[in-house]
Amino acid sequence: MIRRTILLLAATLIVAGNLAAQDKTNFEHLQPFMGHWIKDGRMMFWEGQWYPFDQRTACSPAVGGDSRCSIPLDKMRPFFHPRMLAWQQFAGLTDERLSGMFECAPTPLPSLLEDGWTLRPLSEGLMRLEYGWTSGGWIRPVYVDGRKPSTEYNRFTYMGEAIGRFEGDDLVIETTNFTFDTDGLDDHLHLPSSMRKKITERYKLTAPDKLDLIITQEDSLFLKKPLTWGIQFKKDEKQTTIHELPAEITPCDPVTAHLEVELAKDKYKGK
Repeated sequence: MIRRTILLLAATLIVAGNLAAQDKTNFEHLQPFMGHWIKDGRMMFWEGQWYPFDQRTACSPAVGGDSRCSIPLDKMRPFFHPRMLAWQQFAGLTDERLSGMFECAPTPLPSLLEDGWTLRPLSEGLMRLEYGWTSGGWIRPVYVDGRKPSTEYNRFTYMGEAIGRFEGDDLVIETTNFTFDTDGLDDHLHLPSSMRKKITERYKLTAPDKLDLIITQEDSLFLKKPLTWGIQFKKDEKQTTIHELPAEITPCDPVTAHLEVELAKDKYKGK
């Protein structure tokens, strides 16, 4: 009995030591990514290379957009499953009533990733990403403790479950377990995503104050194959985040939000 107790205690100490070492390693790896980062929108990653990106031109009505998008529509269209094409035919690209922002929901992933953000490490294998203006001040927890995605029935959430790890010096975050979202592929173009959506983010430092973010989106209900794109960020410690402003500046009132959408012209007859 005593021997068994000693063995159990030794095993517990070994596990605790490993977790402590893992937390220390995570903190050391996270340190270069800490701080305020803002989007450098001059370049976009597509098909394995970076190229100059001007949103107004690349997302203009001439190519089927509405002057705003995360990825030009003509580049995304070959990836669309027939379900996505049917959704476009049903909803178009300008049905503002579909947006969660009118329910005081933050900008969904992956569009959220374009916001300015701040990375802060927390204890016990947990960090958080704090997002800025258009997200309404969203705080996103990311687990870096080696866990696997949840499999319970109640696991699905609006922003999904984010689990991070390091591959060399790169920070990789995989997010799954999303709910259905009418703006889940692109909130500017109102392109949806399903509960099968998976987003993989790879953060790669190219200089102490610059990084590349490569994003891969998977969703077998709305995409025929994975879609990979990327944007660049620069560190700006002088940038004020929404979390550092007085609380009364940032709240979203559902009644006011609903009034705004009611003013939009409804293309559907009846209610």
